Amino acid sequence: MNFQSIKNAVIYGVMGILTIVGSSGPVQASNIVSAGWDLFQTQPGTSFGIAGFEGVPLGTFNFNSGTNGDFGRSIDTQNVFGTDTIIKRLEDAVAGVNNSKFTNADLPGVPILPGIGQAGGPPVFPGGTVGRVDLEVSALQLRSTTPINLGFGTGIYYETLQSIHGGPMGRGLMDITFGPEGIPHGMFNSWLYIPIDLRIGSATAPIVASDILLVTTTGADWSHFPPTGALLIGPQAAGQGGANYLLNGVDQTTDFWPGQTLNESITSVNNIIGQHVVMSALVPEPGSVVLLGLGVLGIYGYGWRRRQRAA
Repeated sequence: MNFQSIKNAVIYGVMGILTIVGSSGPVQASNIVSAGWDLFQTQPGTSFGIAGFEGVPLGTFNFNSGTNGDFGRSIDTQNVFGTDTIIKRLEDAVAGVNNSKFTNADLPGVPILPGIGQAGGPPVFPGGTVGRVDLEVSALQLRSTTPINLGFGTGIYYETLQSIHGGPMGRGLMDITFGPEGIPHGMFNSWLYIPIDLRIGSATAPIVASDILLVTTTGADWSHFPPTGALLIGPQAAGQGGANYLLNGVDQTTDFWPGQTLNESITSVNNIIGQHVVMSALVPEPGSVVLLGLGVLGIYGYGWRRRQRAA
């Protein structure tokens, strides 16, 4: 955790509050969601099979990784605090347009659902209200809340992505429904295919088993405005968009924020049932930020005094 990351988090948090307050009047509805990242923290109620699971904070994350890197936005590596799950939207979602490029080969075991306007697919209302995009699972770290035995010995079990050691990437689809501007602005459904490994003792321990998770979210709310306390990673370079805030580099009209809590249903290829309960990742408690900031300022002050004495 560094001072610049904390300062940026506080600045963007204040900007988000001011933007929401300032937009209390009529706002022009936007029917576009820019490509970007959703940062989540796992919540109580998450389970896999017989056990409860919790998130393992990532600490930092390199946004210039995976498909399309960071979309040329110069975001690079940022402190993501308690984030344990990151989902990347690979294309802009546009109302009435199917921008998905995935085929059955990209999502083995997950039937590709009918496209927008096709039989059995999302409807296209007058003017077009639904957009489809591809998803990529950029990060996922979970562990059992207590020692368990899933058939490979007793201990704390960790779930990690197969993609971290060159295995297949977790992928999926998202249908975003656009409605009148407000909170919520619409609803979304998502389907994820996530190859995982199970380890005992740590996230870097030897792999004891592998599985594929099929994770679905249906009828979840979203809006252009972040929930209170959300971690905002905005533009890092002039003229470029952020990771999850000010995605178009200018304002929040193409941002995407899921509702407060998502309950994702899990079914594994090995017939293990569970659920993943998540909410948008948060910045540290204000008290922690202030204390750490004062500590950093104290260090800078001490260094300045030493330089003055030396002079």
